[in-house]
Amino acid sequence: MITYYLVQPKVEAPTSVNEQLCMFGKDTQISWQFNGIGKLRVTWFFNDQPLPTDNRLQVTETDDGTSILTIRQVELGDQGVYTTRATNVFGIADAQTTLKIDCIKLVINTNLNSALKVTKGETMVLKIVASGTPKPDIVWMKDDNELTPNDRIQVTTSDGNDDKYTMAILNVQPGDQGEYSAKIFNVGGSLESNKCKVTVSSASTMTGAGITEANRATHVSQVQNDRAAAAASAVNTEFFSTNKKVRR
Repeated sequence: MITYYLVQPKVEAPTSVNEQLCMFGKDTQISWQFNGIGKLRVTWFFNDQPLPTDNRLQVTETDDGTSILTIRQVELGDQGVYTTRATNVFGIADAQTTLKIDCIKLVINTNLNSALKVTKGETMVLKIVASGTPKPDIVWMKDDNELTPNDRIQVTTSDGNDDKYTMAILNVQPGDQGEYSAKIFNVGGSLESNKCKVTVSSASTMTGAGITEANRATHVSQVQNDRAAAAASAVNTEFFSTNKKVRR
């Protein structure tokens, strides 16, 4: 008499549930090994839905019954529960991996200066250098109120690996005076920059060092005119003195 043993698939691991951590933007693999009688059919699910495969998500099988899911350049949307299901004519076996995405801590490498003086009508530029993974977003603020970019307030975020963030205000006016700061953030957290106190001065303002460039030409011209008038007065006085008509 021949006895047949009905053997359903089995997970070749101490436990069929685990957790796995991956750095954002890196490649990772999830693998499970199964054994059982007959040809095993292995399917993958993500958050209980069939997992579609493409150039970034690929599944490979090995001769020893191992199924390997390769995820290239992990994205935030890849975080979740992956279920590997092996099936034969006798039953099924599931193995489950919870994938968590780790981020690189935010860092402000170049902060704002504590103060900045600009002249009315000029362009004011503030810049910080900040890094993190995923690449952080930024919000600029004035007096703790968020600034909305427009034709005069221009915000620039460099592409690629460049970590510079700039905010420019064109044609600065006295109303632009205040404390400016920036907040960078991604899914891993947020950071606030130093506060920069911006002072706007008038183009005609006199300073302790002398006259502003805007008024220097006018000042020189006035001095020259005064000297010319003094010289003319001296000639006049000498003329009348010679002719015994001294002016008092």
